[in-house]
Amino acid sequence: MIVDIFKVGVYREYLLLNNEEITNYCYDIKQKQEGKNISNKGGFHSDNLNLNDVEIKDLLVDITKKANFYSKQIGYGDVTIDNIWCNINSYKDYNELHCHPNAKISGVYYVKTPENCGDIEFHNPAYHTLAQAQLSRKNNHYTSLFWWLPAVEGVLYLFPSWLMHLVRPNMNKDEDRISFSFNFNNKK
Repeated sequence: MIVDIFKVGVYREYLLLNNEEITNYCYDIKQKQEGKNISNKGGFHSDNLNLNDVEIKDLLVDITKKANFYSKQIGYGDVTIDNIWCNINSYKDYNELHCHPNAKISGVYYVKTPENCGDIEFHNPAYHTLAQAQLSRKNNHYTSLFWWLPAVEGVLYLFPSWLMHLVRPNMNKDEDRISFSFNFNNKK
C-alpha cells in the first residue's frame, strides 16, 4: 500500500461570469495604463486593480468565496484578497517561472482562452532533486518534474502562493489570452 505523505492541491472550478463584459473592462484598463513587467515576457500586466471596481465585483465575490473554501481545506484558515490584476497576452507572450511571495493563496481566472493560447504549468516542489535523480519519467504524480493544467475560459485555479509556475506562450496568432491573477492573505 502506498501512503501519500506530501501533497500539493490545486483547486479548479468553473465560474459563471459575464466574460464578455470582463473582457471589455480588461481592454479598457489596457488603454488607460502602461502596464508593467513582472514575470511576463511581452503582453500586458496591469497595475493592481481597484477592489471597488463594479466591473469585477462578481469576480471578486466568487474568487473570495472559493479561496476561503480552499484555504480552509489546506489548513491556512480565512483569507482576504490583497491584490488582483489583469493579463492580456498576444502571440508568443508568456510568463516566466515564478511564485507569489508574501501571500498565502494565489490564483488565475481565465476570461478568454482561444485555441493554443498557452496553459499554466506547475513545477514540482522537489523539481531540482527529481531532475538530478534521473528517475523514470512516466509523467505521474510521483516522478513528474511539472504538471500542466489547461487554460479554459471561465475556469478558476487556486494554489499555494509558494508553488512555482509559469504560463506557456500564446501561440494563437489572431486572438489574445485574457486572465486575472490575484493573491490572498490571512485576515488581519
